[in-house]
Amino acid sequence: MTKVKKNELYELGKIIATVLVVFAHAAAMYTEDGAYRAIVSSPFVAGVHKLIYAFHMPFFMFLSGCIYGYCIEHGKYRDTFRYIRGKAQKLLIPYIFFGAAYVAPAMVLLGLTDQTYWEYLVDGIFMALNARHLWYILALFWIYFLMIPVRKIRLDGIAKWVTILAISGVLFVYSRILHYRLDYRHFQISNALFYQLFFSFGMIFNELYAYFERIPNGLKMCLFAASILLLLTELLPGANVILGLLSKFAGILLMVTLLWFILGRVRRGRTVVHKIIGKNAFGIYLFHPIIIYVLYSRLYALEIMPVVLVTAVTVVSGALSVLATIAMRKLRLNVLIGE
Repeated sequence: MTKVKKNELYELGKIIATVLVVFAHAAAMYTEDGAYRAIVSSPFVAGVHKLIYAFHMPFFMFLSGCIYGYCIEHGKYRDTFRYIRGKAQKLLIPYIFFGAAYVAPAMVLLGLTDQTYWEYLVDGIFMALNARHLWYILALFWIYFLMIPVRKIRLDGIAKWVTILAISGVLFVYSRILHYRLDYRHFQISNALFYQLFFSFGMIFNELYAYFERIPNGLKMCLFAASILLLLTELLPGANVILGLLSKFAGILLMVTLLWFILGRVRRGRTVVHKIIGKNAFGIYLFHPIIIYVLYSRLYALEIMPVVLVTAVTVVSGALSVLATIAMRKLRLNVLIGE
């Protein structure tokens, strides 16, 4: 049976997830949620965007949970104070810097908000009510904070996993109450409580990885096909909360099985893709949305084939983000990009 190292799967997952998020943001111009609306409509691009959006952030959180579990497995994060300080340095510093010096000025200068810079800085960034793509960074910080007591649970095996899932389920339900009933959306607390569910599943998957590997290839293919069918329900009209949640897990399962099959059939080791995207993944995430906004502020009114335009914007914004990340390192501003 083919063996795939879990860290290889997580690393390739991070690369593909980064590409998906850039493409999804580029495709947003063909949906109602885009910062700019293209004059040429494209139901196909809008559908692809909807499918990717159904699972790409849960998948990011799932991967974060996998990597967190892998680090715990290898003896990291034993010192709680150093753990909190490290996560604050890697997440809060980039959040504040990019929010204040990058997102807020861009939103004002591009006319994407009616607020002044200082109003947006307070409401959008410090209160995190409109942090754009930076919401993920702040939510992830709170999730890492939530994991401090979780990782100290003195149980093993099934008892530990059931306990984690029970706690995670309660927090998930409370996130919906906080978000919709109480309308509390400050500081990304509700999003953190929502997405910790996928993070927790990532932690558990890391521990159960050996069992996943032992699943026969034929059954893995069946799971892959089933996850595609379930994910496609996102394109059906109407909203179903349970089906929507299942489609998120279906997207995660689809990606995990796809990654496993890819790694089982390709040459291992460091590639150009790993060096360009893998090494700069967080920087790409930080930089690319504003670059997309700037590009579309000039391109949205042009009659260009949607697939061609979205692909071009994905490549250009990704490439410029890589260059910007490398420039930050050259200037020894690594701390600002979470390094």
